[in-house]
Amino acid sequence: ERSANRRGPFYTMPYDYLLVVDFQVTSGSKVGKHEEEVFEFPWVVFDVESKQVVDEKQVFVKTETHPELPAGPAETRESVQAGGTLQEAVKEFNDYVHRSFEANDKAFCVLSLGEAPLKRWLRVDAKNKNVELDDKYSTFMDLATEFKKTYPRLAGSSSSLRKMADALDVTIDTEAARGLPFCKQVAHVLCKMAEDGAKFDSTVSIPEDFNPMKPDEEQDASSPKETRGRSTSPRSRAARGRRGGASQSRSRERSRSKSGGSTDRAKECVVRCRGLPFNATDRDVKEFFAGLSVEWEGVVLSIGADGRPNGEAFVKFEESGDVTKALARDRQKMERRYVEVFLGKESDMKEALKDVERSKKGDR
Repeated sequence: ERSANRRGPFYTMPYDYLLVVDFQVTSGSKVGKHEEEVFEFPWVVFDVESKQVVDEKQVFVKTETHPELPAGPAETRESVQAGGTLQEAVKEFNDYVHRSFEANDKAFCVLSLGEAPLKRWLRVDAKNKNVELDDKYSTFMDLATEFKKTYPRLAGSSSSLRKMADALDVTIDTEAARGLPFCKQVAHVLCKMAEDGAKFDSTVSIPEDFNPMKPDEEQDASSPKETRGRSTSPRSRAARGRRGGASQSRSRERSRSKSGGSTDRAKECVVRCRGLPFNATDRDVKEFFAGLSVEWEGVVLSIGADGRPNGEAFVKFEESGDVTKALARDRQKMERRYVEVFLGKESDMKEALKDVERSKKGDR
């Protein structure tokens, strides 16, 4: 039975609008580490009070390093080729936000499914291209976290949008897996959550000196930590966020083992997948394990003797407890294929990575 943590009669919503984003990025064996590029920058505006989508926008970005895109419609490729720079896309979003919300004193928050889109994908590309991202990109909402807080009894359904929708009896288009169409499906779930009394007040705040090219455990120990939580005065916090000084009243640091990360522990944090679609990307695998602590560079897609993907992958997690959760997803579907998930070894994962690197160099 569905159970929601409902708002009290005097609760004030912290945000007037949620801006749902889902960046499409380049991926695959030809894309090196930290070379991912954003080629679609879409957003959907969800009015929290009316529980409706009130606007949508789709901006395409021309890729510079890797012009080849993942499989998709021909019109998308044409739009990317005719697109502008990442700097122009960011400016268009910034101008839209200022014109629609900041200038009218409306509280807003950017929302994504999982932390990777804003914490990693956009930041890596922006860092490579010297594009400055202001504070609105540093405080955002993770739909999976808000879902678990709103429906504690359904926390196990937060691993993917499809599971959330199924748990809430919400009909979505499961074929809309990327970009603007995906943002629209997220809005369907947001609508139901709003009807069930979701508070929409849990945010993630990323410190200014966060390096998206480093795993969390390698971030500067002297730096302010990534924080999660909600303000004791949510709307005033949102207003401070609009002025560029967002803060969190509570923080929760990840507890990490100080034992030095032994080899045995590393092995316990690796699973192996078999039966993936041959066109699966790193992002597809991370979405399959959504809600779990997949390391930033924790996915290796194996290749066969011919240098092509063989439908297997190794996945490494930051937390050993997530391995058990990952194993529970054995035989779940990716596209139309059942994916086997079983324990793996880090040594095998390293060998698979070496094969991929040799293939890129033409040594196979």
